[in-house]
Amino acid sequence: MKDVKGRILETATRLFSKHGYRGIGVDAIAREADVSKVTMYRYFESREVMIMEVLKARMQAMEEGLKFAVAQKEAGWDRVRAIFRWYENWFGQPDFQGCIVVAALWEYKTDPTIVEMVAAQREMLFELIRETLLDVVHPSVLDQLSRQLLFLLYGAIIFAQTGRQGAAARDAWECASQLIDFVSQGRT
Repeated sequence: MKDVKGRILETATRLFSKHGYRGIGVDAIAREADVSKVTMYRYFESREVMIMEVLKARMQAMEEGLKFAVAQKEAGWDRVRAIFRWYENWFGQPDFQGCIVVAALWEYKTDPTIVEMVAAQREMLFELIRETLLDVVHPSVLDQLSRQLLFLLYGAIIFAQTGRQGAAARDAWECASQLIDFVSQGRT
């Protein structure tokens, strides 16, 4: 059986994903996790601390999943494609409700800690994309193309969240592959 803290985090993640951060209070989390509020506060000194823990756990899982997917491929196009396939698989999950990290930014856009966490996740993804493109495109276009692919992935999240789960990542990959092909042929 999962430890109590893990069960609380899993429950909070599921409820925040489904209802948003502001729509769920500690009472609902405690009830769903089958713990008392006293027990919950033993592990998380505040709701805000719990939100930060949820975000950290989700961001770590995303980073590990993406890096594992990329590491399974030799090099080149296949590594870049692995990122988009990871998103396609994520969007296809029955419990996909959108990106909990992006949702945190929307709901807490004035909270500097959350803005910083989201920016760190964005930078991790940018660097991962950049690394996968190193042997695919000329260095002069590497940063610009990496940002463009990042934009495509964030756009795919919105499309997937609005009912295009199956097509969102595939459409984003189609655009990405055309961009990569274009810059690989030296037409920058």
